Amino acid sequence: MIESPQNEKLKLVRKLHERKHREREDAFLSEGEDLLAAGLAAGVEPRFVLVAAGSGLGGGGVVRRGFLVADEPTLRQVAATTGGTYFSANDAGQLKDVLEALPHHVKVQHRTIEVSVALAGFAALLILVSVWAASRWSAFPT
Repeated sequence: MIESPQNEKLKLVRKLHERKHREREDAFLSEGEDLLAAGLAAGVEPRFVLVAAGSGLGGGGVVRRGFLVADEPTLRQVAATTGGTYFSANDAGQLKDVLEALPHHVKVQHRTIEVSVALAGFAALLILVSVWAASRWSAFPT
């Protein structure tokens, strides 16, 4: 548990907000489980992971790889409900295969929508409002 603002890891996190420190440390800061999971899937091992106390993600300190476990039944249910497809990837190679296969599952639909009638109607309405306003307006007050 990190409790001191003088903690070296917290100092590094603060420094990484600036480009010069990111370049000097050859490191960057990312936030969120999804980015961490993507990095782990790509084979990138983080120097350390900070987790807020009480978040339920393994305590309030450095967390090892084990806490990021996908809830596959829920993800499959979400995919089924939304009409999507669930894909699973356990390593960078499988993730690459899934991403390369995605365009084959995407269907592009082209539709022509006629808008000239609506635009002509809007123009006619503007003309009528203009004529009405002109008839109500007088250059000389009465």
